[in-house]
Amino acid sequence: MLFDDMKANKNITPDDVMYHCLLDGFAKAQRVGDALRLYDDMIASGLAPSNFTLSILVKLLGRSKRLQQAFSLVEKVRGDHGVRPNIQVYTCLMQACFQNKQPAKAVSLLDRIVAEGIKPDERTYSALVQGCLLAGQKDKALELALRAFDGHRPVGIDAKVLTLLTAKLGKESGSAQSLLAAAQKRRHAGNFGVNAGPWRKHQQQKQ
Repeated sequence: MLFDDMKANKNITPDDVMYHCLLDGFAKAQRVGDALRLYDDMIASGLAPSNFTLSILVKLLGRSKRLQQAFSLVEKVRGDHGVRPNIQVYTCLMQACFQNKQPAKAVSLLDRIVAEGIKPDERTYSALVQGCLLAGQKDKALELALRAFDGHRPVGIDAKVLTLLTAKLGKESGSAQSLLAAAQKRRHAGNFGVNAGPWRKHQQQKQ
């Protein structure tokens, strides 16, 4: 392919940007073997993997039902290259767990990242809440959502996920009202984040 021709040219050296573009392309096409061979070639060429590299491959391996391989890759990159997984990689791992019908494993990662000193963000909690809902674990989804809105600087969850959860709980239920109250408290504190717009619009439409 063109990449092989380019590598044969002594005057051109592929960089990490090019490898990542190709990896992303293979991942979108679900070409697992090609992606892993390209990753091995990247390492052999002397380029170090990054959290961006891991995010691409973890997503691909998760969708390809290779969950254990995704976890093993993260640990190998940590051990061989000193790359400490960031919140984006862990969120991808959580989503991979849900894709492989292992919700408990996904939720357990939350305590792991907190123990490592990594603060979960809105996307992390949203992925957990939505994953639990899809797995039929409504109570666990509520527990995680309330946790997202708790604390000194709560991160909350995505507006669409919040709407989905309250619908599952029953909009007039005590659980749903408690959750919406927590979300509103965060909004009034001026800390609702970039996804506040859709939530506010939803609330206005209800009135």
